[in-house]
Amino acid sequence: MSVSPEFREFILEQLRGGPPVTWRAMFGGVGLYRDGAFFGVVDDDVVYFRVNDATRPRYQAAGSRPFAPMADEKPMMGYFEVPAEILDDRERFGEWADEAARVAEEAKKGKEGKKGREGKKGRKGKNGRNGGNERAARQATAVSWCTAMPKGTTPGEILRSYPPKVRRAATALRKVVRAALPGAEEVPYSGWHAIGYRDADTGLVCTIFPQEEGVRLYLERGAKLEDPDGVLTRRLSRTACIDVPDPRAIRVRPLRRLLGAARLRAAL
Repeated sequence: MSVSPEFREFILEQLRGGPPVTWRAMFGGVGLYRDGAFFGVVDDDVVYFRVNDATRPRYQAAGSRPFAPMADEKPMMGYFEVPAEILDDRERFGEWADEAARVAEEAKKGKEGKKGREGKKGRKGKNGRNGGNERAARQATAVSWCTAMPKGTTPGEILRSYPPKVRRAATALRKVVRAALPGAEEVPYSGWHAIGYRDADTGLVCTIFPQEEGVRLYLERGAKLEDPDGVLTRRLSRTACIDVPDPRAIRVRPLRRLLGAARLRAAL
């Protein structure tokens, strides 16, 4: 993925005058946001807008293609290319952006509502009654395991008990992650003894786990990411990990590309 600065500025200029639009770098590309909803992506100087079953036919009728960031995977049918004639017409482009933003906002609210319903369902036991002590104990254990440390705790406190070699590797890795994920929140986790990086809209993107002999970086939803540079150490059912024994083992550019792709996959 890549976007030229000139094309990015052209897109933002075309959208100027409507509701404020912000952008975030994603794996060399650009994500477009309105009111916190991710409604578009720009890749290789092509714009893709968020669609649903009601709006997708308009794009298909215009011969538009779905977004396909990974060559060996199925395209993402939730995002379609904006036709060139729409892109060049500022008024119509703004209308299509408004529609895509509404679709994205509805999808976002739907996810939030689903999480709320699942949470309520999880608090019930058999026959609709509240779960017993065993369920409550399991939930309490899960919360204590992954809870964030008290406000004011720093990543340095997470790393303090580890050998100097591990601290140096973790510090170097943190620098790369922060550069690759601008705007992501760095969150210390007490139970995990780890440092997570959360996107405001998509949630956890990756986590740094210090170990006795080095550091391991887990990429959320990283199992299906392309890895032409061979950076990944292991793929799991959902995540993927990278082992960093010392700072010299960090391959900065390939790692930054993977982190950007992980953030984009979480957003989609």
